[in-house]
Amino acid sequence: MSATAVGWMVAIGVAVAVGGSLLYRRWRASTLVERHSEALRRLGELNAALASRLAAPPKLVRHFEDALRSKQAFDRHDLRAFLFRCLASHRVEINGRLAERTRLETAFTDYLREVQSIASTSLGGSTAPDLPAEKFRRIEQRLFDRRKLDRPNVVIDIRCTVTYRSPKGRNFYKRSAAFGLAEIAQAMVELEHVDLTRLQAQQQREQLSASTRVDVLNRDGRRCRMCGRTSAVVELHVDHIVPVSRGGTNDMSNLQALCRDCNLGKSNRFVG
Repeated sequence: MSATAVGWMVAIGVAVAVGGSLLYRRWRASTLVERHSEALRRLGELNAALASRLAAPPKLVRHFEDALRSKQAFDRHDLRAFLFRCLASHRVEINGRLAERTRLETAFTDYLREVQSIASTSLGGSTAPDLPAEKFRRIEQRLFDRRKLDRPNVVIDIRCTVTYRSPKGRNFYKRSAAFGLAEIAQAMVELEHVDLTRLQAQQQREQLSASTRVDVLNRDGRRCRMCGRTSAVVELHVDHIVPVSRGGTNDMSNLQALCRDCNLGKSNRFVG
């Protein structure tokens, strides 16, 4: 073996020995601080008592999709209105998560208050044999900061998507929007002031394609099915026989031609 190789091996051996000695001294110092620090002991007890209460729930992820039957309905589709309808159908679940968020924020604020109390009354007040006081305080502060619990994070991730595929599948259209916790919380507040019945009815009407409207009018002879007047003398509407507010759909069997007066008179009553 050459002298150069021997020299490198010696140098490496010395470096390993020095590094190992340094790591050992750091470990020993940290161990001494952990063993004698009143602040770390109290923080550990506090963390053990509150860790389960400050555990965030699993991420709430929901993906809602509305597959439309016409390009006109796709163009008119309101994603935010769709979001409101989806939130309304999952109101209990969403409100539960928002309430959990409020509870966790309150609990974490109380936790930080306790941590601050420990820091102000115990941090820097302990010592250990064979360890300089300043070094003890420096290590204690570092360990104390590392061991504080993280702020619990409630995650709500909701995505709304609207799609339309042409009858022969040649064209496909898609719009999508993601809503995070802050937007969902705001939407839930707004939802309290939204007329969901009217919103749903509007959404159903918007999804009626122009061709479907024409098919209904032609099928009914362009005549009001209640009073018999024709499109020559009155304005005809396409009406939901079973109102949307009562679960009515846009199927042809649930659509009929009504004049404006009969449609307004019927309102959302089921007249068959």
